Amino acid sequence: MKKTAIVGVVTGLVLAGGAGTLALAQDTSLHVTVSPTKPAQGQTVNAKMTGGKKSVGYVCILTTYKKGVKLSAGDSNVNSAVLNVHPNKKGVAKCQQVFLSFKSPNGHSCPPTHKDKTHGWKCGVAFADPNHRSHWNVGLFTF
Repeated sequence: MKKTAIVGVVTGLVLAGGAGTLALAQDTSLHVTVSPTKPAQGQTVNAKMTGGKKSVGYVCILTTYKKGVKLSAGDSNVNSAVLNVHPNKKGVAKCQQVFLSFKSPNGHSCPPTHKDKTHGWKCGVAFADPNHRSHWNVGLFTF
């Protein structure tokens, strides 16, 4: 099996909790920032999470996001997943993503299309705890 397929399957299980309808609830104790906030195609994006737990190996992933909609693998670019990102003793973790525009399995785009923007969809980088579905947050781009 190809590495990207394995990452996709693992990330799908992590974000969906093993079931396609089960999703995550946002955790406001985590704070995620991205730089640059308006990346160009192929540009490296730096994501930083604060408030993490040192013992947790987080997933860092490019995703689409809408307030009130729970994070799911169907709204993310599973091929971008960086697995097992551990925060330091202060709860800070960093990851890098190469920004490539994408369309999620659920049909939302990053950068968002006019239709996505009209319906409140945005995109960014998420950090998620694979063991606790309520422990995640997203740093948003400003497209």
